[in-house]
Amino acid sequence: MRLPRFLHKLYAELFGYFWIPCPLCDKMFGGHEAQFGGTCGHTVCSDCKNFAVIKSGFNDYKRGDKILRTNLIGDTETYRVIKHDCGINWVKKI
Repeated sequence: MRLPRFLHKLYAELFGYFWIPCPLCDKMFGGHEAQFGGTCGHTVCSDCKNFAVIKSGFNDYKRGDKILRTNLIGDTETYRVIKHDCGINWVKKI
């Protein structure tokens, strides 16, 4: 059973945790439930913790773009860009 959001907000306020929108899905979440990922100081909510991060280098990917990567075994994996921010692509494997 998941706790209602207002209880998470109350907990965050009572114990001094932040209460901000997730940079990927915009759902409000508190520091007590944050999942750290990527760089540039980003944290994401627990629902978005399974998103991967691919540094873009000089590539200018946009939301919805597909990125093909070859894994260590040699198989090609496809990812879809969910958000591009600060030179980082937040992606989900498809």
